[in-house]
Amino acid sequence: MFKKMEFAQANTVRTAAVSRRVAQIAAWLNVAFLLLAITGHIWPRVALLAIAQCGFIACIYYSELSRFSAKVPWLLLAACWFAVANAVFTNGAGIGHVTLLWFVILVCIAGLLGGLRLGLYWAGIGSVSILAVVACDVLGIPIPNFTPEPQRYGLALMHTIAQMVCMAGTISAYSRTLEIYQRQVEEQILTVTKEVEQRKKAEIEAQLTAKNKEQFLRNISHEFRTPLNSIIGFSERLLKKYRAMPELVKPLSAINRNGKSLHYFVSELLLLDAIEATPLQLTRACPAELIHSCCELYRDLALEHELALRLTIEPACLQFCVMLDVARMSQALNNILLFCIRQSGRGVIELRVEYTVDALVIIFEDNAQALTQAQREHLFETHYEYVLSNDKDVPCSAFALKIAGLIMGYHNWQVRVESGETAASCTTQGLDRRGNLDKRGNRFVVSIPLVMSSKA
Repeated sequence: MFKKMEFAQANTVRTAAVSRRVAQIAAWLNVAFLLLAITGHIWPRVALLAIAQCGFIACIYYSELSRFSAKVPWLLLAACWFAVANAVFTNGAGIGHVTLLWFVILVCIAGLLGGLRLGLYWAGIGSVSILAVVACDVLGIPIPNFTPEPQRYGLALMHTIAQMVCMAGTISAYSRTLEIYQRQVEEQILTVTKEVEQRKKAEIEAQLTAKNKEQFLRNISHEFRTPLNSIIGFSERLLKKYRAMPELVKPLSAINRNGKSLHYFVSELLLLDAIEATPLQLTRACPAELIHSCCELYRDLALEHELALRLTIEPACLQFCVMLDVARMSQALNNILLFCIRQSGRGVIELRVEYTVDALVIIFEDNAQALTQAQREHLFETHYEYVLSNDKDVPCSAFALKIAGLIMGYHNWQVRVESGETAASCTTQGLDRRGNLDKRGNRFVVSIPLVMSSKA
C-alpha cells in the first residue's frame, strides 16, 4: 500500500510538471496564430484559437501541484485539439502534411502525459477527426478555408516552424520527466540508505540490549540461587533437627517455603527469557495425551495437599494430533495445573478434554477463591501482578501463568479464565472476613483450533 502511494505521488509530480511545460510552449505559439487571425479579421479562427488559449492558460494555472488533478491532461489535450482544428481551416481546408503532423504531435503529447492508455485514447480521437475530414472530402462536402490566398504560404510556414518548436518542447518535456524521475530515484535511494543505516543501528542496539539482558539475568540467577540454596538447605536441616519444637517448626517452614518460592520465581524468569529467545521445535503430538501425562506427574503432589485430580477425556479427543513443541506445551499445561493446586483448598480439581465442532477444549476447574473480573482478564499478562497463595510448597511462581499464556500464544492456542461457581466440584463456599459469601472456583479453558490439527 505504501509503495502504491509513493508511485502515485511520483507520477502526479511528473505529470504536473510536464503539463505545465507543454501548456506554456503551446500558449506562446498560439499567441502568434491568434494575433495573425485577429489582424486578418478571420473570426472563426479567432474563436477556435481563443478557446484553445483559454484552455492553455487554465492548464498553466491548474498544473501547480497543490491544484493538480487527473483532468488537467485532458483539458490540455482538448485545447491542443482546438488549435489543430484551426490548422484544418488554414491548410487548404483539407488533410495535408501540416494537419497530419499536428495530430501525430497531439498523440505523442498524450502518451507523454498519461502513458499508453491516454495515448491510445487520443490516437482514436485523432483518427476519428481525420476520418471526418476525409469523409467530407470524399462526399463532396466543402470545408471552408478561412485563410486568404496571399497568407496561405506564410501561414503554412508558420505551422511548420510551430511544429518544430512543439517537437522540441516535447523532447524538452521528456527530458524534464527523466530529470524528475532521476531526482525521485536519488531521493528514494537516499531515504532507503538512511533507513538501512537506522535499522542496522537499531539491530546492533537490540543485540547489545539482548546480550546485556541475558548477562543480567545470569548474574541475577547466580546471585539469588547461591544464597537461596543455603537458606533452603539450612532450613531443611533445622526442621529435621527441631521437629519436636512447634515454636520453631512454623517459622522455619515459612523460611523454607518462601525460599523455595523465590527459587521457583528466578527459575521461571530465566525460562521466560529463554522462551522468547529460542524458536519452537514443532512435532506432531496428541494434546489429550499431554494433559494425561501432566495429571499423572502431579497426582502425588496434589494428594500431599489433600487434593484429588479427576481427569476425563472424551474418546474422540484421542484421535487428534497437532503440531506443537512438546516440551514447552507440557510446561504450559503443568503451570496451569500447578497454579490450581497451589491456590485450591481441600477437595477435587477437575480436568476435562472435550471435543467441539471446531476445536479441542482442555478445561481445568479448581476450588480456589474465585477471581474477580479484572483478574480473569489480565491474569495471563506478563506485567500483571497477582499474589499467589504462599502456604504451600508447590513449584509455581507468579510467572507460571504468564509462561503458559506466552507458550500457547506462540502455538495460536487460546486460553481464558471463567467463573467456575456453577461447577459441580465448587461446592466449598463459606463467609469471608466481612461476612460476605465466599465464592470459590475458577475454570481455565484452553481452546485448540482443529484447523491446525489432523487425525492421528
